Amino acid sequence: MKSIIKLCFVVLAALCAMQGAARGGQEVCHVEGKVEGTEACVLLVMPDGATDRTGRSDTVAVIGGRFSCDLPAGEPAVWWVRQYHRPGACTAAARFFATGDTVRITFHPASAEREPTVCSASPLNAELRLADSAIAAARVEAKKRYSDSADIFRSDEYFRYNRECQEIEFRYAESHPSPVGLHCLAGLTRDVELDSTLANGRIEALYNEKYAAHFSESAMGRSVRRWIESRSLRVGGRYIDFTAADKDGRRHTLSEEIGGKYALIDLWASWCGPCRQASVSMIPVYDRYKDRGFTVVGVARERSKASFRKALERDGYPWLNLVEIDDENGIWERYGKTYSAGGTYLVGPDGTILAIDPTAEEVEGILKERL
Repeated sequence: MKSIIKLCFVVLAALCAMQGAARGGQEVCHVEGKVEGTEACVLLVMPDGATDRTGRSDTVAVIGGRFSCDLPAGEPAVWWVRQYHRPGACTAAARFFATGDTVRITFHPASAEREPTVCSASPLNAELRLADSAIAAARVEAKKRYSDSADIFRSDEYFRYNRECQEIEFRYAESHPSPVGLHCLAGLTRDVELDSTLANGRIEALYNEKYAAHFSESAMGRSVRRWIESRSLRVGGRYIDFTAADKDGRRHTLSEEIGGKYALIDLWASWCGPCRQASVSMIPVYDRYKDRGFTVVGVARERSKASFRKALERDGYPWLNLVEIDDENGIWERYGKTYSAGGTYLVGPDGTILAIDPTAEEVEGILKERL
């Protein structure tokens, strides 16, 4: 509890830098609010698609139950302020478009079981509230067609109801080609249980028909476009090239490192235990085949280089490892893994994907057959 209380009164230097940039002649969105109740908490502000571990998030100080920060307000973009009563456990979240006005947020006591109240004069935020209400009402009506088993995680009715909810959001995006509709479309692309009919063509077709011409260069447009590109990441498809820095700051382009070889592209993170276990298990395979046309290139999703260097030292990977700090190059988004720690892709000399998330034994079996 003491550590949480201490965190409540700390504003990270990164947030100060962000606010300073926002004031530097740019239009800003001023966010202010209050936290009701007496429980100690931490507030994190982050752009849509980020989390406390996998993207750009910063602490907002809560002093005397009040908080405030400034955000950049250029292109239409959704931001979140999330409340945590203990590390890693978000208890409430306020969502809004950062436009050139003031957004006022009230976090209610946990015992009230109420969503945070968000007040803004922005037409975009007014539309967002109307969209939320319409989508919520449609979900309530849809729920009436299901039994209580729809609440049982991963039951047959759970999946059917979830697909119907996805369809409701898709129809809103289809009938409202606005930044709010695009926000709904971007949210669907991050759903790990996205229905195959939406994933395999319908989202891409809607984006190209109604959004690409007007929103392709916006953050939300780029997010959807990158997700569309990630659909090529399947066995028989091709990997997506990227450039990132190593621990010493030297930048490397993936295609230049693996060209003409069998290669394992290893997306991992220092905070992902299963990722690191899988990477360590690959070391004997690498040692046996590194002189026969096989290599590994890793890239870690991190908040700081310090955690990256510490993991490298502890695990002892003998191959090139790069680092993605605060999703600066959008690698995870481009690989369709916005909310994931990582994944692996075995590719052939021509760049064709041979296997996705293979075990060390499976990689060695393919290499034995081909090398």
